[in-house]
Amino acid sequence: MDAKWIVTVCFTLLGWLSHCQEKSTVPPVDCVNTWPRSLCNSTLKTYGKGICTSDHFFGRYECCVTCAEVLHITVDKGKFEGKNNFTYYHPKCPNPTDATMATGGESWESWCKQWITEEEGPTICQMPLIQYRCYKTCNVACKP
Repeated sequence: MDAKWIVTVCFTLLGWLSHCQEKSTVPPVDCVNTWPRSLCNSTLKTYGKGICTSDHFFGRYECCVTCAEVLHITVDKGKFEGKNNFTYYHPKCPNPTDATMATGGESWESWCKQWITEEEGPTICQMPLIQYRCYKTCNVACKP
């Protein structure tokens, strides 16, 4: 075999592998309370159960189990069927977006790309805060 053929095959294989990696999806984090239950309950007492559906970050990533309970949604092994605007997957699936910053409405996308590719690597996408901010960039699944 000549070297040109080997180099061509290697680059083709590398291209195919990187394409496969780009298309792989990250599973959504399980539905858990990342806040203490007492803090979740206190927040619900102050703002009502509507906060679970109006604030996706609070309902899905900070107090998911507590919100599911007050909304009468069964959580089984960290998973649940979304209903009444309380969703397991991104609310805009199948076309999810990265979150926007509160000040100025700028997307987190450039920050997400930097952290995923240059700083921490793709394992950072397993963290609840990162999934919330970087759902699209992390390629978090929109269906089972």
